[in-house]
Amino acid sequence: MNLSLRHLRIPLRRIPIVCLLAMMAFASTSPARESDAVSLPLPVEKEGSIATVIVFLSTSCPISNKFVPLLNRLSERYEPKGIRFLGFIVSSHETALDVARYVRKSGLAFEVVKDMGGRMARALEAQRTPEVFLIDGRGRLRYRGRINDQHRLGFSLSRPTREDLQIAIEELLSDKEISVARTEAFGCSITLPQVARKAEKITYTREIARLIQRHCQPCHRPEGVASFLPFMTYEEVRTQAEMIKEVVVTRRMPPWFADPNYGTFSNDRRLTEREIDTFVTWVDSGMPKGAEQDLPPPRHYAGRWMHGLPDKIVEMEEPFIVPAEGVLDYQYFLVDPGLKEDVWLQNSEVVPGTAAVHHILVYLLPPGEFNPFREDGRVVLVGGAGPGELATAFPPDVGLRLPAHSRFLFEIHYTPTGKVERDRSAIGLTFADRRPRWEVHTNGLLNTMISIPPGAADFEIQKSFSFPYDIRVLSFMPHMHLRGKSWEYRVRYPNGRIETLLKIPNYDFNWQIIYHFADPPRIPRGSKILCIAHWDNSPNNPRNPDPSRRVTFGFQISDEMMNGWMNYIVEPSGSVSEEVAHDIDVVEDEGDRIRR
Repeated sequence: MNLSLRHLRIPLRRIPIVCLLAMMAFASTSPARESDAVSLPLPVEKEGSIATVIVFLSTSCPISNKFVPLLNRLSERYEPKGIRFLGFIVSSHETALDVARYVRKSGLAFEVVKDMGGRMARALEAQRTPEVFLIDGRGRLRYRGRINDQHRLGFSLSRPTREDLQIAIEELLSDKEISVARTEAFGCSITLPQVARKAEKITYTREIARLIQRHCQPCHRPEGVASFLPFMTYEEVRTQAEMIKEVVVTRRMPPWFADPNYGTFSNDRRLTEREIDTFVTWVDSGMPKGAEQDLPPPRHYAGRWMHGLPDKIVEMEEPFIVPAEGVLDYQYFLVDPGLKEDVWLQNSEVVPGTAAVHHILVYLLPPGEFNPFREDGRVVLVGGAGPGELATAFPPDVGLRLPAHSRFLFEIHYTPTGKVERDRSAIGLTFADRRPRWEVHTNGLLNTMISIPPGAADFEIQKSFSFPYDIRVLSFMPHMHLRGKSWEYRVRYPNGRIETLLKIPNYDFNWQIIYHFADPPRIPRGSKILCIAHWDNSPNNPRNPDPSRRVTFGFQISDEMMNGWMNYIVEPSGSVSEEVAHDIDVVEDEGDRIRR
């Protein structure tokens, strides 16, 4: 279980710039001169890069759109040489969904984010789209202006007379003085978003406290998983306000990676654009506190349990000592939960006992069984925890049967923190008060046939699965390791129609998110569920431990995995029965494709 948002990389939901078509500008150049360091509202540096090209784009400007193929080629050519490309779209009226559609449709191949409030455009004094800024590793602006002189409003040249950006990049890579440091960009004028009116004063007590309660406090509280940084009071929030602003503007927090074009999820954590604008405006206006009587009632938590005190708490029987450093194999702990009779689980919550726990899976071992995995990939998962995900809750009338005298198997992945840690992790169980109508099933959608060549920047493997019953998918959770790049779930229906159910365009091992469908999709018998995974084993992946190695399946993070984790129920009857609960065979289809 892992996922994390790459710095400044957002799951294709950036918001477009409202650009007005501008007057045509004629090229002009100025002598090169080394610029002072520029002050930017957000960090743009990336580990392993020696310079960054910032490009301002628009969804509506025809000149901006014409340059997308060239920008893609430049990014593909120069990113391996350490030149990062980062797009900003400035807009005050288009939604994140509008931008996501634009990015997907236009085929932009590099990182694109929304310039919230136009702060980056203001800092660089950007005037048009497209307009580019080349910033070296010391933060100095080395070139600004057009990409080249081919496309202008009203007409285009058959070919450019000068490749301005490319020449500037080559000169920077050669440690040469930039021969032409500034050109005038051709394109559409940028209309920056208006600053909120002073009359609309935003305060902590009236607006911000409610945002923090809803989106931050479940983790950022005493005894929460982010207890090291609590946000329970005005002072705690105020002292971290600039940092909070950065992570919400870049959408690193709250963590969420699903492409908004596919699927609707009940646990969608994304902040709305209005919520982000509200927080940013509050910070930029000096973080006024407001009147105490405007504060919302405080939320109460049951100690370390986010969703209330469970009916039963099952802890590891003995503590495990995690060394300060080194690489640990997965650790397994057999625990007797003391189940004297069959019970139905409504939800579970796993609480790691130390920060050294990266993720935990708790498997069910029915009486007489010793291996949680069946040959077809089926497994009974009681619960799990990882960065960004602690609880498993089933919809109404759905439950998991825990047979009497079953045991739990804790599978724990530890990552030493630099100091010796003592772990005694636990799982909390909340039981249904009656027998549910539907029994939940889990399949790992596992593929162990992984062999990723050295240096491969976008290596694809597809694996398909079919089920002999009609099913409804409750949730998906993709799992890869450090080289994981993207993941997509598709279904091919018996009539040949193909639909994408969930797409994770920017997978991040540092976060583990379960995507719960708001309306579980029905997958009829004879359909195939297709898992499509991509890995980046190139030197340009800053997380890659060894780009020269051929990577195969394994449990350590230096190896790779392809687990599709799916919870589902069986139709058409859907009623719980021994036949349905125990005789479901999952077929792994032949002819799975691997693309280099």
